[in-house]
Amino acid sequence: MPAKFNILVAASIPLVPLIPLLACGGDSKTPDANIHVIDGSGGSGSGSGSGSGACTAAASYAVTFGSNSEAAQNTPATGSGSAATPHEELWLGLLNNDKDELFIQLYAGYGGFGSGDIRPGTYNLAMNGDDKFSTCGACVLAITDIMGTGSASTFKDYYTAKSGTLTLTSTTGTIAGSMSNIVLQHVTQDAMQNPSDTVADSCTSTIGSAAFSAPLQMGSAAFEGKLENGRLILHGRFN
Repeated sequence: MPAKFNILVAASIPLVPLIPLLACGGDSKTPDANIHVIDGSGGSGSGSGSGSGACTAAASYAVTFGSNSEAAQNTPATGSGSAATPHEELWLGLLNNDKDELFIQLYAGYGGFGSGDIRPGTYNLAMNGDDKFSTCGACVLAITDIMGTGSASTFKDYYTAKSGTLTLTSTTGTIAGSMSNIVLQHVTQDAMQNPSDTVADSCTSTIGSAAFSAPLQMGSAAFEGKLENGRLILHGRFN
């Protein structure tokens, strides 16, 4: 199976080029000086997932996503063999002004996509491995309490979907669809600050229903586009 991209950080900071940050195994590359990385550390209830402190996600989110709080990227498959990475599509939207953000990450060859490419359809997130971040093809997750800008930015926790339905009506040119009955579970972080498959505590959050749509911007190592609201997305890559 090809290596899988993963969101490492997301921040509201001044617009800078959108590039992947290589983090394969124990290797890493130093980011450009203009790129600022969110620190996953925090106080009680932080991204460590120790379970101490209050739950950082709202018990439920009632949200209507607007064009000013959405962005999307399409990253083609690259390489071959052990160096291959799959076709990936990414969408993000602002859940509240707290600030929590919701991510939809789609990975060809994983989860509900089986051995195939990303495609429209309805995906039960409790099936086919889509309820665990390491195996999901149709992945839904939230990052909570993003604070600050630039190198001073922090976030608290990852919440990943353990059930619900994701419907994709478009995955070409525009990523569009809807979600319903989403249940997000607080999970711990692994050593590379990726969301793990380990449940941190009893903290959960729900999204009853929401629709999303945003034009897909092409992503690559040379991509210099923009994301709405000045967000920067960095990717880590792992096997």
